[in-house]
Amino acid sequence: MLIYLFQGVTLGLAAAVQPGPFQTYLMSQALNHGWRRTLPAALAPLISDGPIILLTLLVLSQMPLWLEQALPTAGGIFLFYFAYGTFKTWRESSGHGIALMLGFYGTMIFGSAGIILLSAGARNFGPSLN
Repeated sequence: MLIYLFQGVTLGLAAAVQPGPFQTYLMSQALNHGWRRTLPAALAPLISDGPIILLTLLVLSQMPLWLEQALPTAGGIFLFYFAYGTFKTWRESSGHGIALMLGFYGTMIFGSAGIILLSAGARNFGPSLN
């Protein structure tokens, strides 16, 4: 199970430190408003998945019937392909998946919090960094 936690931590760290719009937002907010007001924004990845799922459901509900009926079949075949490959190589418990998710989200949130704290600390160096 520890390997899955480590994999989640690795993926979460990569997501947290990868330069992008979210990290830019966190840094600018921390510089402008301080770490206390910005720190709750580190939880955004937990909240942002819901709207993406809803958008996907809206798109799927607008699809033609024939395509909607073909997607589960294609997805099922794809999953069976992966399941067969997995079954032949090893057996895992659901706890491993939970460890992976905890490692991923925990590292991503704490990494984002670290960016916020570092950016807020840069405010102390004066307006030349703003």
